[in-house]
Amino acid sequence: MPTFYDRFVECAELWPHHVALETQRHDRIESCTYAELRRMAESVGRWITENGIARGSRLAILADNDPRWVAAYLGIIASGCTVVPLDTNLHSDQVAKLLKDSGTSALFCDARHAGLARSAASDLGLVLMDPDRMGNDSTQQKWLGNLTGIFASGPGAFKPAASNSDDLAPRLIPRA
Repeated sequence: MPTFYDRFVECAELWPHHVALETQRHDRIESCTYAELRRMAESVGRWITENGIARGSRLAILADNDPRWVAAYLGIIASGCTVVPLDTNLHSDQVAKLLKDSGTSALFCDARHAGLARSAASDLGLVLMDPDRMGNDSTQQKWLGNLTGIFASGPGAFKPAASNSDDLAPRLIPRA
């Protein structure tokens, strides 16, 4: 049965130049096509597999709504891992409990939530989603990775993981 990622790839192949995401910024609208989003997602998937993160691992996202959030989400599921989306309104102790209870092994976060992520996930690898917004953060060398670098490296020869019956993510209902 096809997965959510399989259906996304179908859309990306049918409409590569169509807008997949739009985000209203203070001074502009930021758009991302299906082809761009697929490239970003598969870059994340490549990075996950190249860093030895095992299929089935739980990877959390603590970030505001943004195309990078969607790319991280899609890349995580494309690599055969499970996404643990976290509410950005939670406190450090709540985030820490959810990370522990879910068995999360890495956390993707944006600059706005970096302090919260560091305090809640001191023992996890952290992936910064928007390093350009960190300024002169002297602790950047402690990050496991950042999406700008991951995107720049590209998807390489990444192939999405095939689904199996043990996956936590549900299969989609077949089209009638």
